[in-house]
Amino acid sequence: MKVLFIASTLPFWFLKNKSKVKANVIVARNIKIFKMFKSLQLSNFKEILIFDKIFLDRKKFDRIFSKSNEFIVFHECCWDKLDNLILKYKIPTKVFPVSHLNYFNKVDLFKLIIIIIKYGYSKTNLKNVLKFIYWKFIYMNRFKYHLMPTEGGNKNSFILVKELNYKASNFIQSFSHAHGFNGSENIDIYDSDIIIFLISDDVINIKIQMDYYNSIIKFCHSKNLRVYCKAHPECRASFDEFNFDKVIKKNIPFEVMELKYRYKISLFSTSLIFQPQKSISVYKIMRNDKRVLNLKDKFNLRSKHLKGFKNYNKISTPKTIENLFQKIVEQ
Repeated sequence: MKVLFIASTLPFWFLKNKSKVKANVIVARNIKIFKMFKSLQLSNFKEILIFDKIFLDRKKFDRIFSKSNEFIVFHECCWDKLDNLILKYKIPTKVFPVSHLNYFNKVDLFKLIIIIIKYGYSKTNLKNVLKFIYWKFIYMNRFKYHLMPTEGGNKNSFILVKELNYKASNFIQSFSHAHGFNGSENIDIYDSDIIIFLISDDVINIKIQMDYYNSIIKFCHSKNLRVYCKAHPECRASFDEFNFDKVIKKNIPFEVMELKYRYKISLFSTSLIFQPQKSISVYKIMRNDKRVLNLKDKFNLRSKHLKGFKNYNKISTPKTIENLFQKIVEQ
């Protein structure tokens, strides 16, 4: 039996448009992902379960976590309970990562100490050192370790996460078919009068971002273009006060909206990799703002993450707001 596990919305486009993956059972990480996945109405998936509820039924648990099954997963990290069960029962697993965690090169104890020296002391960074020592003792080489920048402009802290080390387990295989919304660049050419802003707390807080976006919105309206806002699902900010023509529901994954648009604009959103020739990143415009100079290192890490996708070079990265205006009016 094939069991497919979904932790986030990132693989939705792959599963809906490009995937020939067949599975008997879908397991969603939580009720939120469960509801969103069901809304896609994919006919080739018959049974959908919620991860935590499996543990309430012993027969169901034994049926799912059987060594005779094959698992298909998409997450890179942060689903420790599932990862540990895969290792415990040695279940054959195929991994189709959509994103990546390569903010830093190899993370080890020395690197964690250097982080504290370079970025400053914080309780989170100190906990990372202790967690790393504990995890290495418990799991040995079964995991690889990564540091991720925290959201919302905290310049001192990073989150330590672990990823299954595929090479250390002969029952785990990794494939690149879904990475970076592979295939989304092969789209039909069409015109639209819609510009979409993808907004989240990517290092720079919303207020600073909107200082830039407001001038872009004004320019778009002067050219009779409609301007939509799509916030990150975890973003708590309200955008009703800004002059957007429409605020799209943030829980809908952008990649499966099937909305025709001229360009999408963002700072570091992973969705910029989707249909990259219709993407504009403003990071070169914002990076020298004096209000974010103390976040320069984290800013560069976010940039490195975006550059880690093979289609990054197809994204437009104007150096000035004037260059961006010129790009917007291009057909």
